[in-house]
Amino acid sequence: MKRALLSGRGLWWVACPLLLCVGVAFIQLQLLERDSGLDTALNWVTRCAWLGQDWPGYRSRLLGIATIELLGGNVRAFLTVTFVSLFFGGTLAWYLGGAGGFGVYHAAFALVAWPWFAPWDMFRPVFFTAFVIFAVELRPWWWFVLLFALAIVDHQSAMYMGLFMVLKGGLAGRRALLFAGFSCLLMGFAYMWLMQHSDWRYFGFSAQSFGYHTDYADTHFSENLHHLFREGAYVPCIYGVIMLTIATVMVRGQLALGLTFAALLASLTVVGILSETRVYLTFLPLLVLAASPPASAPPQQSALLDSSREATESMVAEL
Repeated sequence: MKRALLSGRGLWWVACPLLLCVGVAFIQLQLLERDSGLDTALNWVTRCAWLGQDWPGYRSRLLGIATIELLGGNVRAFLTVTFVSLFFGGTLAWYLGGAGGFGVYHAAFALVAWPWFAPWDMFRPVFFTAFVIFAVELRPWWWFVLLFALAIVDHQSAMYMGLFMVLKGGLAGRRALLFAGFSCLLMGFAYMWLMQHSDWRYFGFSAQSFGYHTDYADTHFSENLHHLFREGAYVPCIYGVIMLTIATVMVRGQLALGLTFAALLASLTVVGILSETRVYLTFLPLLVLAASPPASAPPQQSALLDSSREATESMVAEL
């Protein structure tokens, strides 16, 4: 195996996908730089999430803007971190769905990442692609906990990873995953409450806030219904594709995963802004999974079947 990887042909098969991931990430970056107002988004998010001057509800979304600040706090740093996230997101999409999944990921990204792209939109599709991989491959509970610990610092949508852990743990009888899911949900709520209600000067948070309210459902739900049923076809088409994708994943046996993304879509409908299509970035790995051919069995189950088959054959040989 090692000799094959070290051979010219093996290196070529490894290098080609990586080079393609780099090239397509660079193209996506050029599109974002041209169409998505990165300078305005960076200034707005810095004021809201990092300095805490306006919307304290966004103070828990620290990972993206903190990384940018560490690299200089300018648009170049924003572009650098975005490029890295695009590369890793595409690489994970290739791992999940092959070359076709890679194409679906970047095509969907190009459709929904405009006309507004914020620093807390960079890592979200990467984290959720890793999350879908863990779910499909039946990774141990602590894989999900580690991923959740990173993702919750980036965006509150990570709470749905905790919801999946609860659903999957309950449906599959995996008690460790179930308890880990409840723990993640509790810790996530505690983290968001602490960050959103803090005026710690260590973080540069200000006690004053303007323009923030929590009655999102009073305004956004009616606006979302208007966008879905009365204004244009772009948002309804994206929404319909996502609903079809969720149904496809559930029919293929990923019930807990489908229910998780259905709950996420329902919450976006009530309190999100569906016309800001960047909110659909979370669903990119689900599109990749639905577009890829269904696997006969997850890797861990295949390994168990192979080991049991070998044991049976050895017993028959001894008899």
